Amino acid sequence: MKKVFLILILFLSCYIIYNNTVDNKMYYLTIGDFLSKGTNEYGISSYGYSDFIKDYLYKTKKLKEYNKTFTDNDYRISDIVRILEYNESKNNETLNRLIKKADIITISLGMNDLYYKLDNNQKIYTYIDNMLLDYDKILNYINKFHHNEVFILGYYNTSGQDNDIFEYANYNLKKTCDKYKFTYINLSDIFNNNPKYFSKSNNFTPNIKGYEKISQIIVEKIKNNWYNIPCNFITMTFCHGGRRENMKKDIHPQYYETQVSCACGANFKVRSIQKDLHVDICHNCHPFFTGKQKILDTAGRVDKFNKRYGIKKQ
Repeated sequence: MKKVFLILILFLSCYIIYNNTVDNKMYYLTIGDFLSKGTNEYGISSYGYSDFIKDYLYKTKKLKEYNKTFTDNDYRISDIVRILEYNESKNNETLNRLIKKADIITISLGMNDLYYKLDNNQKIYTYIDNMLLDYDKILNYINKFHHNEVFILGYYNTSGQDNDIFEYANYNLKKTCDKYKFTYINLSDIFNNNPKYFSKSNNFTPNIKGYEKISQIIVEKIKNNWYNIPCNFITMTFCHGGRRENMKKDIHPQYYETQVSCACGANFKVRSIQKDLHVDICHNCHPFFTGKQKILDTAGRVDKFNKRYGIKKQ
C-alpha cells in the first residue's frame, strides 16, 4: 500500500513539473490600427511594437505563434466590433477563434476615431463616450477568455492642441480597462512633446525608436504580471500554455487553523474551512501508518453483528 501511495506522489510530481516546463509557450495576438500593424512614416507596414514583443518571446523560447492578421492602418473600433459580431474571416482566420487561442493580446484602437472627429469636434465628448461603449463590447468579449494578459494602448497627441480631449479619452479608456482588470498602457506620457520618437517628416506615426519604446513598456508589464512567476500547485495557481490564472477573489470560504480531535485520543492541528474537527481515525491509529490492524466501532455495529450470528470475539 505504501509503495502505491509513493508511486502516485511521484507520478503527480512528474506531471506538475512537465506541465510547468514543457507546455509553457505562448500564442501572441495583436489587434488594431496602424500602431499594431507597425506602419512607418511612409504609410508602409514595417517593424512595429508587436514585432519587438514577438522577438523577445522568441529569444526567451516562449513564443508558440505570433499573429497580426487583424491589423490595418484604417481600422476603427467599429470595424473590430463588426468583425466579432459577424464572425468575419480574413486570410482564412476568424478573430473570434484567434482570441480564444491567444495567451497574450495587445490592442491599439481609437486613434483613427479620434483624429477623424477632431476636424469637427462638436459634441466630441459624447462621440468619445459612444466610441468607448463600442470598445467595451470588444473588451467584454475578450474578458470571457482572458484575464491579466491583455494590454490596451492609450492615445497620444503630438499636435499640442486639444489636450483636454485626449485626456478625457484616456481617462475613460483606463476606466474601461480597469473594469476588466486589463493593463492600460499610457502612451501620452511617452509621446507627448517627445519628438525623438517620430520622424521629422511625420509627427503622427512613431519611428522605430517609438515602437521599440512601446514594446519595452509592455514586455516589462508582462514580466511583472506573470511571465517569470512559476505555476504553483500548492497555492492553487494554474497555468495554461504558460499563462498564469489565479483563483477568483471573494468567492472562497474562510481558511482556519483547525483543531482536530480523534476518537483514539490524539489531538493535532491542520488548516481547513472549519475551526474544529472530530474524526474517528487518524494517522496515529490508522493501520496504514501503525502497521497494526484495529477495528474502531463507535456505533457498536460490529458487536451487534457478532451477537446476532453467535460469533465470539477472538
